[in-house]
Amino acid sequence: MGFTKLDADIVKSTIWFEESDVLRIWIYLLASADNQGLIFTTVPAMAAHNLMSVDRVREILEKFSNPDPDSRSQEHEGRRIEITRDPEYVIRLLNYELYRSRDHGHAVRQKNYRERQTSGMAQLLKAQDYRCGCCRDAFEEPYSLYVVQDHDHASGTNRALLCQSCNKVVGMLENGQEPILSPKVDLCRVYLVTWGDVSVTSRDVSGTQDRRQKTEVRSQKTEKQRTKDSSAARGAAEIVYPPEFLAFWEAYPRKVDRGDAFKAWQKIQRPRPDIQAITTSITALKASRQWQEKNGRFIPHPSTWLNRRGWESQVSDSDMPHAESGLALPPLTGV
Repeated sequence: MGFTKLDADIVKSTIWFEESDVLRIWIYLLASADNQGLIFTTVPAMAAHNLMSVDRVREILEKFSNPDPDSRSQEHEGRRIEITRDPEYVIRLLNYELYRSRDHGHAVRQKNYRERQTSGMAQLLKAQDYRCGCCRDAFEEPYSLYVVQDHDHASGTNRALLCQSCNKVVGMLENGQEPILSPKVDLCRVYLVTWGDVSVTSRDVSGTQDRRQKTEVRSQKTEKQRTKDSSAARGAAEIVYPPEFLAFWEAYPRKVDRGDAFKAWQKIQRPRPDIQAITTSITALKASRQWQEKNGRFIPHPSTWLNRRGWESQVSDSDMPHAESGLALPPLTGV
């Protein structure tokens, strides 16, 4: 899902004075648009999300598709959307690029700030072993969001790359504040003294060297645990799976956490259901609205599906994409 700017002038537009359900559908379209102003959805899905009838949603979409002589923008004769059905149902916001390209000063300043933050950051990250220059914890990714370039506000000199929590504490200490609830206060005092900040005395940092050493030991233990986990993952890759489980795995559309799925498979009480019944159930569920919506976003993890004995679920006619055409599939039966 993309990010859509909500222009402040919307409160002056004709759509703002429409009925509440009309405005609700418009906000829904803005929030659902991708970075090209396209919404991939269906009328029944929109009706369900907005607690409206299908006929009411169609009426509102038709209103958006028609000319609006009172609209502030007369591009496209005031039309707000365009609907295409080839090869699939897509709604396009006609003025999307116009509003997205407007110069919003705050967004521009944020963009410039991020560019300054990331300039030369790769070399500094490597020099610091991808760890905070204060607490020595490993940086979170993406680095552009979680890594901050610390600098001396008085001299403008860059110091080290810090994690967000350390950067906040360092700033408070420099401003004479006491962040008593932060566990990193002592480490940040050591950091400031190391960089020659005379506002933090040596008395303030007494006893913190031991804490820093404990932090480094903890980081080393974390690295050992990661190595152990990696070795366990390699061992899991050498497991020989039975043919029935492989048939299930081949049929199931969401292929994540195969190890957890196999554990769930082994927990199924014997005798296990016929594999043909399980794959038939998966095939029917893959055609359902729930599993097709938003590119399969609502398909459960395979281990979850097995633990819940998902093959015993029934797919109702109303959950099938063809339900509106009058066609129906026979209900699945449990195993």
